[in-house]
Amino acid sequence: MRYEDDIPTKKETESESSRFQKQNEHSRRKKSIGCKKIKR
Repeated sequence: MRYEDDIPTKKETESESSRFQKQNEHSRRKKSIGCKKIKR
């Protein structure tokens, strides 16, 4: 149980960072799409 309890912390930080990166990519894509739409 202790061994399993020790792992999640590392996995959680990894998933959080990956989630943050995905959000950044999504916001960037939305901004780029919005700029393209406005230019048209």
